[in-house]
Amino acid sequence: MKSNLNRRRRNVLGMNARILQFMRPLNSVLSAKIANDKLATKNLLISHGIPTPRLYGVIHKHSDIENFDWSRLPKSFVLKPNYGYGGAGIMVVFGRSKRGHWVKSDRTPVDLTDIRERTYDILDGNFSINNVPDVAFFEQRIKVQREIKPFSKGGIPDIRILVANFVPVMAMLRLPTPDSRGRANLHMGGIGCGIDLGTGRTTTAILRDQYITNYPDTRLPLSDIILENFREILHLAAKTASVLNLGYTGIDIAVDREEGPMVLEANSRPGLSIQLANRTTLRDRLRRIEELTVRTPEHAVDVALSLYTQPDAEKKRKRVGVRENVLIFDADGNPHNYIAKIDTGAYRSSIDRDLAEEYGLLKSGLVHRKIIKSALGKEERQVIPLQIILGGEQISTEVTIAARGHLKHELLIGRRDLGPFLIDPQIKRIARQ
Repeated sequence: MKSNLNRRRRNVLGMNARILQFMRPLNSVLSAKIANDKLATKNLLISHGIPTPRLYGVIHKHSDIENFDWSRLPKSFVLKPNYGYGGAGIMVVFGRSKRGHWVKSDRTPVDLTDIRERTYDILDGNFSINNVPDVAFFEQRIKVQREIKPFSKGGIPDIRILVANFVPVMAMLRLPTPDSRGRANLHMGGIGCGIDLGTGRTTTAILRDQYITNYPDTRLPLSDIILENFREILHLAAKTASVLNLGYTGIDIAVDREEGPMVLEANSRPGLSIQLANRTTLRDRLRRIEELTVRTPEHAVDVALSLYTQPDAEKKRKRVGVRENVLIFDADGNPHNYIAKIDTGAYRSSIDRDLAEEYGLLKSGLVHRKIIKSALGKEERQVIPLQIILGGEQISTEVTIAARGHLKHELLIGRRDLGPFLIDPQIKRIARQ
């Protein structure tokens, strides 16, 4: 207990020193004001093409509650205070029961009276900074990725990216727990997992300032969780900091399983627990970028990966070429050797329709439809589950079905499934099929 208290005291002292040294010169009063206003932040980000959860409605005053058309709300949504902090006041509605009632993640019913009372509390400033009157709003609930869902009991995980001088300098995956009541905030009982910026893999984890190895009440290890397309997440954080003109900020990003990464909010005064989760000091990382001039968000990500990748991380990642021999498994579990194109320009992996049919992968129950983002926008496509072995690594994924018979390679592996690998164009494999 005494050790934890001393650590918290050191954190407070470190927070004050950090605010004076980094925040004041890097964050203007106007930028910090916008960041503290979630709706203003959302509007500004949308105007620059940065994805955020969809807005369903805003309530400014008590009379709006009486006049609000509650039937407009979808079956799942999140109610938030505009000036809230630390996750306080947020109500997450996960869906509707068979009887048509709204329910929380634990299937506890939520009726309109509960929602209205929470809205009144928000307007009265019960959850806002300095308890000033607030604004309530309803927005899209993020759907958890299947790979992360076992680590997200009753809530929505997110990724905190700490950005300084517009460069991502540190990151952690924040996971909700039963004790945190679905919140990913660390001070409410959520878990913080440090992330190696170079690989997008989790490293060490903390729960209430104590190091842990497994998710509570399970044997699920918290290290080596792979965050898909982590470079895109870093780029989104750097771009958000640039648009908001925040030279020092914590950007919270959630990844929807259908729509991809979205910015939840920006924090002009992010906490320090991210240091514990990464087992490193913020001061040392900040010193390395103080004098740098960052040209673009892409440049910022390149700087981050060159400066903060763990020394052995690159060595641990297997190298593959642009054409690789892979094993794919048919519907009966039989392996087939195949030549695949490795394409980091594509997000999702893809298989030719005729090849999928040949291997029995188009059976009823395997094929389903999903909204996919591409360079042409969002569209609904057919996807199927597929087991692949690439470079000795087994990959369980979902691939889109496409007409690729006219192309040289009927199987394409996209960057969503390339997290464990480094792509080396100079590698030449002996192709066999």
